[in-house]
Amino acid sequence: MSRQPNQPQRCVELRVTPNFAKSYLNLPLQQLVAKGVEVIELPDDEIFTLVELDKRPPPPPNECL
Repeated sequence: MSRQPNQPQRCVELRVTPNFAKSYLNLPLQQLVAKGVEVIELPDDEIFTLVELDKRPPPPPNECL
């Protein structure tokens, strides 16, 4: 969520790309370290898509105010 002065509030959501999920979901335990190193080297746009949300997020609970 953007909170820059004099700018409209902007809410976005990061979603994992389908290709990323398909490649890394349910990996065998013995592949996790090697795949983790691989993921660290990936550009952000191969991991996430940015989705602009039309609605504002809900307000924080009263105990957070």
